[in-house]
Amino acid sequence: MVRRPNGQDILPGTTTDLIIELASGAGHACTEEMIPVARLREADEIWITSAMRGVAAVTMLDGQKIGDGQPGPVWRQVAALYEARKYGG
Repeated sequence: MVRRPNGQDILPGTTTDLIIELASGAGHACTEEMIPVARLREADEIWITSAMRGVAAVTMLDGQKIGDGQPGPVWRQVAALYEARKYGG
C-alpha cells in the first residue's frame, strides 16, 4: 500500500491512521510517498478515507476502470476490519 504524505492538500486523519493500522495488522505494509496520476491509473486498487465515509473503494478514474472495476480483495478485507472496529465487533 502507498499513501500520500500529509500536507497542504492532505489533512492528517484518525480514520486514515486506523486504516493503516488495520491493514498493517493484516500483513499489508504501507509506505508514504507522492503518487503521480500515471501510477494511479496502473493501480490494482485505490481507496479514499474520510471520517464520514470510512474507507471507500475507487473503481473508476477519469472514466477508466481501476483493476477489474470492482472493489478489490485488500479493500474488502480492510473495510471489514474497519467496520468491525467501528461497531465493536
